[in-house]
Order: sequence, then C-alpha cells, then structure tokens
Amino acid sequence: RLLGITVSYVGESQNLNFAVPIHYADLTSLKAMDAAVAEDPSSTRNLLQRAALLYEVDEYDLANADLARVLAAEPENVSAYS
Repeated sequence: RLLGITVSYVGESQNLNFAVPIHYADLTSLKAMDAAVAEDPSSTRNLLQRAALLYEVDEYDLANADLARVLAAEPENVSAYS
C-alpha cells in the first residue's frame, strides 16, 4: 500500500528522504473532481467519481451525500448502491 510520495532527499546523508503523505495526493484529485462537479452538477458520473475519492480519504458523510444525489436523479443506478 502506498503511504507517501518522495518529493526530496538530502544527497549528503544516508537514505534521508522526505515524502508527502498520500492523502495530500488524493486531495489534489479531489479538488479536480470538485471542479468537474461544479462545472456540471447534474453529472452523476462526476458525483460517483468524487464519492469514490471521498471514500478513499475516509470522508464517508460527504461521499454518502454525493451518492444520495445520484440516487435522487437515477434511482436505478447500481453503482451508487454498491
């Protein structure tokens, strides 16, 4: 499982690396999805993708709100139920 992304290191030392926690990278993806949802708020595809990203960063209440919006628009949407 990925924990972080190495962003820099100290060359003169022995294995001293600095990393950004993976949650920050997830938040970058989440910001892009927020922009996509803002651009087209009726797109259930965008809402589903944002909900998946929210689940990855343990934001369950926000993800469930997106899924509820999908189900309100498309009650038969199997992806929103799963």
